[in-house]
Amino acid sequence: MSGWIIPKDVPLAFTVIVGDATPIIIRGQMTNSAARCPQCGTPSGPIHSAYWRTVQDLPWRTVPVPWLLRCRRFWCPNPACARTLFCERLPTAWVAARQRRTMAVWTHLTTWGWTASAADVARVATGQGLSVSPDTIIRALRRAPDPPMGDLRMVGVDEWALRKGRT
Repeated sequence: MSGWIIPKDVPLAFTVIVGDATPIIIRGQMTNSAARCPQCGTPSGPIHSAYWRTVQDLPWRTVPVPWLLRCRRFWCPNPACARTLFCERLPTAWVAARQRRTMAVWTHLTTWGWTASAADVARVATGQGLSVSPDTIIRALRRAPDPPMGDLRMVGVDEWALRKGRT
């Protein structure tokens, strides 16, 4: 995904709305004529309704860049399926299910979060146009895998204590 705003294989039509005020708004919608039910995998064409979903992307020169995505709801044609309605899915490499931030934002927050305190990262990120709280940084770190550790050179005495107060 490096070098691309969205993955190449995503059928997304979008327009960029730039005005005098911030933020830069990008409106888009999927161009597929059909979607697959996430439960049974049956393709469906009839559209039930649509709604707008806001997704926060990385800022551009301290200017926030939100995506306004028009997501469609489809009828599931399979009578044996427990779902009657479902929403089309965005690629998880770009935006994970039920997320309001792109994976690029989560990657940046996690990378910054391993190097500084959550409050410092939130302050710097907000100054750069990416509004987050310290709790969001901590949530990103809890979800992320641990960073690779180097070889262990020293072990402190506290790591060997069986109980506090024992000598």
